[in-house]
Amino acid sequence: MIKQAILTSMCAGVVLAFSLPAAADYVGSDKCFECHADQFNDWQSSGHPWKLRKMEKARYAKLPLPQGYSWEDISYVIGGANKKARYIDKNGYIITTAKDGSEAKNQYNIEDGSWSFYHKGEKKPYKCGPCHMTAYSPEGNQDGLEGMIGTWKEDGIGCEECHGPGAAHVKNPTKETIKIDRSAESCGKCHQRGGMGPEPPAKGGFIQHHEQINELKGGVHKDLSCIECHNPHQRAILAKDNCAECHSEVADSYAKNIHGLQGTTCKECHMPKASK
Repeated sequence: MIKQAILTSMCAGVVLAFSLPAAADYVGSDKCFECHADQFNDWQSSGHPWKLRKMEKARYAKLPLPQGYSWEDISYVIGGANKKARYIDKNGYIITTAKDGSEAKNQYNIEDGSWSFYHKGEKKPYKCGPCHMTAYSPEGNQDGLEGMIGTWKEDGIGCEECHGPGAAHVKNPTKETIKIDRSAESCGKCHQRGGMGPEPPAKGGFIQHHEQINELKGGVHKDLSCIECHNPHQRAILAKDNCAECHSEVADSYAKNIHGLQGTTCKECHMPKASK
């Protein structure tokens, strides 16, 4: 029995060793810059690397802070690049009140400079790692902070979250040593809610954010992959005026009708913004 238990344990360890990339297999996105500068610079301008930043980096963005807080009270900033910023305290919890515990708006909206509530007054741990981090594991607490659920190798969505561990590719830079997945399912790991079916989950009859794959699968472009329109290294918004590349005849006639002459774009009707 003892021998069998030891053998079973050894086999499980072997399977685990081959199924989970070792920490040393991850080299970090900065390493990719050495050969892929153009893609790296595009990625830096997208939202992916800025899903989470340590205070030491985020403070240089000169973002305003929630009421009563200083940078010394902050451990991380969520976002803060293109749309919004939320803040994490020194215990790893998302800040949802003023520093003295009173009611205060806690989310800074970059586009218009306003503030809004996010989980007002709640004790809100950071549980966004599965879609916001590189090489996320649900085990442990990042930096030993109680409110940070899980651990990861790199803050934000780095190159290796989509391309896999890069150590082998650094040693032998060929297509065979790096993951290249251009399928919609690759993006769909995060850009969906409630699975990848053709019907977006709707709350009160309205779709929410993060349902791009559901919309794709339920629309006329369901047989296309995301990269048919979007460069995965760039901000998606840069691709929203590219309809004419495939719909040239419609685009030509549209430019001459009342909507086109008024400057209404395709995306304003066909890709309206979803509320959150």
